[in-house]
Amino acid sequence: MINNQELMIGNWVRYTRDFVTRDVQITNICSQYATVAVQDNLQNVRVYYDSGHIQPIYLTQPVLEACGFEYRGTHKEARGFEEVKTWRPRNSRKSVHVLFITSSYDGKSDTEWVLRINGDTVSEGMAHLHTLQNLIMLLTGETLKYEPKAK
Repeated sequence: MINNQELMIGNWVRYTRDFVTRDVQITNICSQYATVAVQDNLQNVRVYYDSGHIQPIYLTQPVLEACGFEYRGTHKEARGFEEVKTWRPRNSRKSVHVLFITSSYDGKSDTEWVLRINGDTVSEGMAHLHTLQNLIMLLTGETLKYEPKAK
């Protein structure tokens, strides 16, 4: 479950109800619940006032691609890390990069998502799409679009 204080209108989240899971946008937020608009197979829109069924969408390569990011390459042993994979948005006026960093310490491997804007690391350890959306909006003024694949 996501705390409503983490959300902004327009964030994408995963919504499960009646054994069906969909990626949906937040349409309204209040202290007790968040509102999502769910479009069914008949193109009818139903609005649900329920935060209990809202889960975060985890950052993955397909999620970044659905946000308009393109994979720019993998750098081995870059900047002291074992591996750094880089994505960049196709249509951004700012220098925005999302990095997936793999590092090893004492034989243990660790991974994390990192957001860099204009060469500065602004967030480490991101895990969810709504966090990435919020940071890009707050720091660049740009809306990160997400186009989920139909299931």
